[in-house]
Parts: sequence; C-alpha cells; structure tokens
Amino acid sequence: MTSTWGYISAYVVSAEILPTRLRASGLGVSVAFGRVGAMVTPLLLTSAFSTTGAPSAPLLVLLALALPGPVAAAMWWVKGRETWNISLEEGSDDALTEATGQQEFRTRKA
Repeated sequence: MTSTWGYISAYVVSAEILPTRLRASGLGVSVAFGRVGAMVTPLLLTSAFSTTGAPSAPLLVLLALALPGPVAAAMWWVKGRETWNISLEEGSDDALTEATGQQEFRTRKA
C-alpha cells in the first residue's frame, strides 16, 4: 500500500514541480529510486529483526525510512510555489530561471 502511495504521489509531484522539459527524466529517476527502495527495504527489515530479535527493530527502521517524506513535504509547504492559474511552461521556466539564475529558459510570447 505504501509503495502505491509513493508512485501516485510521484506522478502528481512531478507534474507540479518539475520543469516541463525535465518531467519525463525526473519521473523516471523518481520511480527508479522507489523501486530500489522496494527491493532494499525487505532486506533491511529482515536484517534488523534477525540481528536484534526484537519485533520493534523493523518498526524503527521503517520510521527512519519514512522520515524523509514528511520532511520533504514540510519543506515544499514552506518554500513551495503555487501554480494555480499558471501555464506549465511559464511555471517551469520561472522555476528554471530561479534555480539557475539564467534567463535563457524563458519562452517567447508572440
């Protein structure tokens, strides 16, 4: 269930914050990291339980693995951009200009 939420949120977040030109690559990298996590997590949980023998050890590992999500959400909430009524091209060009300081990404308006 958690991996499903991760994939669903990856599609929404990538459509919202990644520049239009980089969206496919960003989503691919995001999905790849998610799949690596899906392969590594069972190994970490099994190792934590077999090493300690305590049933709470895997829960602590899960807690440590889950912390980056709320931290990233809080950072996005504090410093994120509202893209309501802004075209995707305009929003992505603004984000690229803000990130790099270069004006060459701006789209020309006819």
